Amino acid sequence: MDSKQCTRCDEVKPLSDFYPDKRYAQGVKSWCRKCTRTYQNAWRRRDPGRYREQNRKWREAHPEKMREYSQAYALRHPERLRLSQRIYRQSEQGKLRSMSYRWKQSSFTAELVAELLEQQEHRCAICSVVFTEPRLMHADHDHATGKPRGILCRGCNHGIGNFMDGPLLMENAIVYLKKHGR
Repeated sequence: MDSKQCTRCDEVKPLSDFYPDKRYAQGVKSWCRKCTRTYQNAWRRRDPGRYREQNRKWREAHPEKMREYSQAYALRHPERLRLSQRIYRQSEQGKLRSMSYRWKQSSFTAELVAELLEQQEHRCAICSVVFTEPRLMHADHDHATGKPRGILCRGCNHGIGNFMDGPLLMENAIVYLKKHGR
């Protein structure tokens, strides 16, 4: 028997139009795919909180399956993945998440950032450029101790890093610039 009657819409359809389910005699569900999707979509709209909670619990219980699904999706749709990642990184949430990750890595807390910004009048501690967006701020910390020092703009933070946090190297650079007309 290659067909079955859907118990919801009463249409006779080929077995391929039904989701597999080993619990049933024919090895497929009693509702056709179309009826099942219609019902599930209506249920999700009716109770989105419960749907999200069920999904969250399943994802937590099956991390290996989620990893498999994610990898398979990434292989099938690399262009969609790149596009969605780019859109997310450009969103405010993406910018803040990226920034908060960088700050967490350097032991800056939200309270410390607020305090430093207040002390520095929302400006770079070296060149005094005004921070108009959170993404312009960079956490400056002592690489030897990990202790936070201040909030700098990208250029100043990279400059200090390029001089390996060494005052002697910076003094040599000042002498060099003065010698060559700066």
